Amino acid sequence: MTIYRPRCEGLTVASSLTDGDRLIETALITGLAGSAEQRIQTAIRSPQLPRTGDVHHAFPWLSCQSIQADIHPQDGTIALVTIEWRSAAAGDGGFLPEDTPPVLEVSVTVESKQTNYGVNRRPLLVSYDLEDPETGTTSEDEQIATIEIFVPHIVIVYRRRERISPGIRALGYIGKVNANFMFGDAARFWLCTNLSGESPDAGGSWNVTYGFERNAESWDATVAYHLNGEIPGDVVDGQGIRTYQVYPEANFAELGLPFIP
Repeated sequence: MTIYRPRCEGLTVASSLTDGDRLIETALITGLAGSAEQRIQTAIRSPQLPRTGDVHHAFPWLSCQSIQADIHPQDGTIALVTIEWRSAAAGDGGFLPEDTPPVLEVSVTVESKQTNYGVNRRPLLVSYDLEDPETGTTSEDEQIATIEIFVPHIVIVYRRRERISPGIRALGYIGKVNANFMFGDAARFWLCTNLSGESPDAGGSWNVTYGFERNAESWDATVAYHLNGEIPGDVVDGQGIRTYQVYPEANFAELGLPFIP
C-alpha cells in the first residue's frame, strides 16, 4: 500500500505551487521481504512510485529529482520512501554555469503581411465617383484597399545549460504570449517560439534554447466585416472591426531568465 503525504516548502497547500518551488512527497511501502538491500530496492522500484525524471501529475513543471527509501525502525516490512520534485527554476535555477556560459542573441527580421489598415488602425479607404450612363448622375463608391507591408520582428534567443529537460516545461510556454511587462512592452507583444534542448550526457544536463519573437502590432488578431467580398468604407473599431486574443498568456518570469523580471 502507498500513502502519499505531500509537503511543500514555504507553502501550506500543494495547489499553490508555482515554478521555482520544491515539493517533497513521502510514501509508505508495506509487505516487504528479503534482505535490507532487497527491501529497499523493492520499495524504490514499486510501480506505484514515479521514476527519476518523471513529470508530476498535478504540477507538470516539476520533475522527480530523487527517490530515497529507509526501512522503518520498528517494522522491517515497511519502508518510508521520500520523493523530491523540483522545477528547473528551483534553488540555483537548475543552471549549470561552470562550463557553459549563457549566450544571448538579438536579431531583427522583416515579415510581409497584407493589411487593410494604416497607422492608428485607420482603414485604407478609397472612394470613387461612379456615373450612371443612363441618368448622368454620380454616386460615391467606397472600398477598403488591401496592401502588402513589411513588419519588423525582434527575435531574442537565449541559451544556457540546465539540469532538467526543457520538455518538462515546453508545453507550458511554447505558443503563448507574455502575460506581464517584458522588454519594455505591455502584455501580449512577445511570443515564446522555442524551448528546446540537447543533452551531451544522456540526460544528466541540457543545453537549453529559449526563443521569443516580438510583434510590433501585438499578437492579437484584427478582423473586419465583409460585404459582398469587400470591407465597407465606414467600418471603425467596434463597428465592423474587432480585435481578438488568439494566443493564451504565460508568465515568462517563471522561467527564471535573468533578463525577464
